Amino acid sequence: MKILVLDTIHGGKTLAEFLKRSGHDVDSVDVYRGIEGSISEDEAAGKIYDLIAAPVHLDPDYRLLNYSNTKVVSHHEAAAIAMADSVPENILLIEITGARGKTTTAHAVSHLMDGCGILHTSGGTVRFPEKSMIFKRSITPATLPEVLYVAGEDCRWIIAEESIGVTGLGDLGILTSGNDYPIANGKKSALDEKVRLLKRCKKVLLAPGIDIDIPGAFHSDNIVEVEDDICKFHYGGLKGEFTNKLLTVDGYREALATAAAAGCILGKDPSCLGSFSALEGRLSYSTRDGTGIIDNSNSGANRKTAATASEYARRISPGQKQVLVIGVEADNICEGFPDDEIAGAISDIMPEAAVVISKNPESVRKMIPAGIEFDAASSLEEGAEKALKYGKDRIIILSVKTWR
Repeated sequence: MKILVLDTIHGGKTLAEFLKRSGHDVDSVDVYRGIEGSISEDEAAGKIYDLIAAPVHLDPDYRLLNYSNTKVVSHHEAAAIAMADSVPENILLIEITGARGKTTTAHAVSHLMDGCGILHTSGGTVRFPEKSMIFKRSITPATLPEVLYVAGEDCRWIIAEESIGVTGLGDLGILTSGNDYPIANGKKSALDEKVRLLKRCKKVLLAPGIDIDIPGAFHSDNIVEVEDDICKFHYGGLKGEFTNKLLTVDGYREALATAAAAGCILGKDPSCLGSFSALEGRLSYSTRDGTGIIDNSNSGANRKTAATASEYARRISPGQKQVLVIGVEADNICEGFPDDEIAGAISDIMPEAAVVISKNPESVRKMIPAGIEFDAASSLEEGAEKALKYGKDRIIILSVKTWR
């Protein structure tokens, strides 16, 4: 086919390369920057294509989407075309999407798996069981053909986290969140796109609390039940329960429940999730020089997640004074961490001391209650070092918005 790929920034360049490898004649247009290596809009408008592949977030009124009657598909669907007939029957493919909880759910599901496989998340693409890093790529759908390409003959499963939808080739597609937000210049719903694409998977699983009507979909709420730190599961011939303290924490509770439901659907005993531990930067616990540290610094850090980390710290170290390292280290994360929200988190938690990472830490100092010791740092690493100076009888909470 003669295919036009729109947008080379968000995985489009990779997608075009794999479509070419599949034998298609491909042109690309960089709709945002017009860089070298792509043709111009005018040149593309003068050609005839069998198919146009556009990212789901592109404005539907964009010129090249409306100049002809050419069929338009998303990058997700084009990735499926690039992988057509190349997914071996012996590979179990699980695709995971949602507004939140994707990474944690993907890791939890991988905890159920045996043998050789690949876990592809925003944290990197890792080969199991040795847990060796293959590479670190984006979670755009265009990356999935690349993951498949490096899988190898021994690979038996791939678990892939994907943004704003799935390719639809999955044996199981999982939606981790029912939250919605506008995309495509406010003209489309992210949730609608995710649901539309999930329907292409062989089976679909919805995380707890998601009330969406997808014909034939499995609802986690009908398979698992969580009470305090106990998760009970029942499906077909599988019935049992497991205990994990992370079930008491928002985010982990939904991820572990969803993974347990997935295990039941796949015929795998979810009891092993009792040994699942927190991920780095997502409420992981460690000690340094005898001081306990809760690390909850990641790209999604905000006022709410800081409060969650503080509550978790109180649960595992009751009565211990807290030192909070909080703020924003990365400028290129879509949702920032404004100074008033940083101050609000400090006011909510009321730690003994706060080490703030901000372009203007003095503005935060002026907004927090008197009596909280205050310091400033330029990075997460410096903030942690300053927090350690408060003594071993404290517990440190790292809640900095940053890439990990």
